Amino acid sequence: MRKFIILLFAIVPLVSSSQIKKREQGELVIHGALINLKEPVSHIYIISLDGNVDGVDSVRVVNNTYNIRVQTEITTLLTLYIKSPLVPENLKNKYMLTLVVEPATIMISSQDSFPNAKISGSKAYREYNMLEIQREPYSKRI
Repeated sequence: MRKFIILLFAIVPLVSSSQIKKREQGELVIHGALINLKEPVSHIYIISLDGNVDGVDSVRVVNNTYNIRVQTEITTLLTLYIKSPLVPENLKNKYMLTLVVEPATIMISSQDSFPNAKISGSKAYREYNMLEIQREPYSKRI
């Protein structure tokens, strides 16, 4: 019950902030919540492989929530980091989350660790996950 109340308090600001500014045509909007992470997170760093964002961008984390807006017309590979990817020792799986997403409004809730996330709102991400599940047995053989 306590986790449900914490999650409710984390999601309510996300829902209310999404009502303030609607998503524009061709825009990817991500609303994220960080729940029970072991260390504080001040920024989310973003690398986008759609050609529209050069280098690394970032957004501030406020009250364990963050909002990202990316203008893109295509399905995009995004990698999110909770530590700067410009420092080589931060390029570890425990600090990153990779998403294949299309222009949509997406909700991310990371509980206990950043890559342990529940993602909703993206058809491309669901299809990518199904592909990864099918690929996994073959990857173990290699």
